[in-house]
Amino acid sequence: MKKRYLLAGLSGIVAGAVATKLLTRPRDVNWRDSLEFIFNPEYSWFTRVNGVRIHYQEAGDEKAPPIILIHGFISSNLIWANTLLPLARKGFRVIAPDLPGYGYSDKPADAEYTINEQAHAMVGLMDRLKIEKATIAGASVRAGSCAGECRKCIAAWTSRLMISWWRRVITCWRHQMSIAR
Repeated sequence: MKKRYLLAGLSGIVAGAVATKLLTRPRDVNWRDSLEFIFNPEYSWFTRVNGVRIHYQEAGDEKAPPIILIHGFISSNLIWANTLLPLARKGFRVIAPDLPGYGYSDKPADAEYTINEQAHAMVGLMDRLKIEKATIAGASVRAGSCAGECRKCIAAWTSRLMISWWRRVITCWRHQMSIAR
């Protein structure tokens, strides 16, 4: 009986430590120190939106139809590492940003990390990149909500909105497009 309590207590401590590690936002991540394990570093760029440095990866012809790949909660544009170049080869201008507070983008301590604020940051990024209309793909419910908020910010801004859960793409507007893995 005592072993069971000891095991349960240790399991709780380990689970708490793992949860703390996963949910604690790092102060900053140094992009240059990470070059050896960044996917597609030659496509990485930085810009400022509302005073916040935003990291994004961009591939494809600048005149091609743009597709914006938005990552989900507790993630980064790394989830799009194997999608960026195949979509560019299919004729898209692909932009995969790190939302503010994630990945290699700035993590201001006083910022609001609400879906609405993330959406405004993405609209600001698209303004910086001179993109008027784009397809937006989100990789989780949070990313989908952010994409939906972007649509509310500028009604004519999106041509298609896709939200994916677990490798399925659900098309919310008229057009369908499959992203093969």
